[in-house]
Amino acid sequence: MNSSRAPLTPDNLCPVPEIPWEKLKASLTGELSLEATDREKHSEDASMFREEPLAVAYPKHELDCQTILRFCVEQKLSLHAWGAGTSRGGQPLGRGLIVDFRRHMNRILDFDEASGELRVEPGAYYSEVQKFLRPKGRSFPPDPS
Repeated sequence: MNSSRAPLTPDNLCPVPEIPWEKLKASLTGELSLEATDREKHSEDASMFREEPLAVAYPKHELDCQTILRFCVEQKLSLHAWGAGTSRGGQPLGRGLIVDFRRHMNRILDFDEASGELRVEPGAYYSEVQKFLRPKGRSFPPDPS
């Protein structure tokens, strides 16, 4: 056994890369959180998986989303879209950057009565969509995944 090796700890097992978070923060209209409470809140969904992200972004509009995506590509960070945290497959979890749309990008944008097509922002709440559609005699079926 080689005694010159450092013991394995979470810090040296998965080192956190140096990322210029202030650069991203300065270019967003929305917020960027590195706070432990936000990261913890976004570290698990309805699945059995758990993965704490490095940061959580709350974009306000499409330009923020483009800025976040460009930053993640430049920094080679994984990007994970967060809806309501109800996924049973762990899809929104990851070590990179979580993008939570619920805070600002949660509006119903347009409804075409003739085609039944509904346009919403990615953080639109399922219950709000149902409430909007009910008086029109429509509904949006649940998505169990």
